[in-house]
Amino acid sequence: MARGRHAAAAGHFAAAIAADADYAPALVGRGEALLAAGDAAAALASFEAGLAADPGLERVEGIVGELRFRVMTERLDAARAAAAAGRLDDAEAIYATVIGASPDSAFLYLELAEI
Repeated sequence: MARGRHAAAAGHFAAAIAADADYAPALVGRGEALLAAGDAAAALASFEAGLAADPGLERVEGIVGELRFRVMTERLDAARAAAAAGRLDDAEAIYATVIGASPDSAFLYLELAEI
C-alpha cells in the first residue's frame, strides 16, 4: 500500500481473508486498497464485511456511510445515462440495484417508471 501498489495489496489482503473470513484488519485493509485503486463498490463491500466482523470500528462505520452514498450516486448517474442513451434494459437493471440499496426512496421508483 505504501508504495502505491494497491491491486497487489488487495490481493495480499484477500489471501489473509481466505485464511480467516472474519479477520477485520484484513477486510478493512482490502477495502482501503480497493478504494485507493478506484473500486468504490468493492471497497464498500469489504468495509461492510470488516464492520460486520468487528462492529466497534467507528472509523470504518463513517467510511461505510460515505461510500454507500457515493456508490449509490454513481449508480444513479449510470442509470440516468443509460436511460438517456436509450439503453432501457441497462437502466432498469441499474435502477433495480439502486432501489435494492435504498428501497424507501420514492423518487427512484418514479424515475424507473418513467423509463
